[in-house]
Amino acid sequence: VQKSIILKNGQSKAVFLSNKKIERVTLTTTSDLGHTCKREWKEVEVAFSQSDLLEVTSTIPEGTTGYFFNLYSGGLTVSSDYQDLTK
Repeated sequence: VQKSIILKNGQSKAVFLSNKKIERVTLTTTSDLGHTCKREWKEVEVAFSQSDLLEVTSTIPEGTTGYFFNLYSGGLTVSSDYQDLTK
């Protein structure tokens, strides 16, 4: 469950509550405009820490128009809310 996501000074921090062990986290970004399914997306792995809460902090590349985080556990994938930076 996503608890929060903020962007400040080019850094995004997301906090999640999960009872599953998270194996990896990725940041997915685009610098394109238009319908999301027609954009080119880039995905990179990011560091995270997990205790009672899982915290992810990542630099958002300059020129990014939208992004989200993916969390992976076993065969499951959970995504953060999409963050639209064009508004």
